[in-house]
Amino acid sequence: MDRAARRELPLAEEDVGEYAELVSSEENVERDCIHQEDLQLLRRELAFVRTEYREILVAHYIEAKRVSVIARETGLPLETVKTRLKTGRKRLKEGMNMAREFGERSYNPEKLHFSVCGWDDPTESSGA
Repeated sequence: MDRAARRELPLAEEDVGEYAELVSSEENVERDCIHQEDLQLLRRELAFVRTEYREILVAHYIEAKRVSVIARETGLPLETVKTRLKTGRKRLKEGMNMAREFGERSYNPEKLHFSVCGWDDPTESSGA
């Protein structure tokens, strides 16, 4: 009878409000988790970009420096800084879109063996 009575009770607004807050916080947690994954991916790819591009990307996007300030601080022409910024962004984007999967070879690489085919006679002169 108690179970039947509980099924018949309408939901109070407070109950629905608490549920809505719970769903909202779950969405925030999911969004925050995705944001953290994106930041980790960006940091990883930034490590793979050549130093000359990475320094300009960090100065512009993380330190919020203008291109003209970066050019003055590095002693590079303005157009060079713009080109490196554009190229660096392109390489970052390519790296982030590329799947980097670390399988067994990342921790257990194959053993390589080298051999030489041919005749090597040290007594024979090369000019003869």
